[in-house]
Amino acid sequence: MTGTVVLHDDPKTWLEPEVSVLEFLAPSGIAVAPSPLIAPGPWEDDGLWMTFTEWIVGIATDLATGGYWLVGADGGVFAFNAPFYGSGTGIQP
Repeated sequence: MTGTVVLHDDPKTWLEPEVSVLEFLAPSGIAVAPSPLIAPGPWEDDGLWMTFTEWIVGIATDLATGGYWLVGADGGVFAFNAPFYGSGTGIQP
């Protein structure tokens, strides 16, 4: 996710090239690749714009709402039309 998107009038148009650059650079190892689990976007949810990279390591569906959760490599959890119960960031095994 990028926070600088709020500085742009048309976030989707600004983020689309970001995804293209990641797709181009990822094989060289100098950039994080777009996520293989979900289309990298750009996506908009509740006014927030984001793109997804390989840092997204898991996805689960909430059968009750039809929404889903994305799990980040750092333990962060992103809820989309699903209840948010917290994240695992900072939890040590």
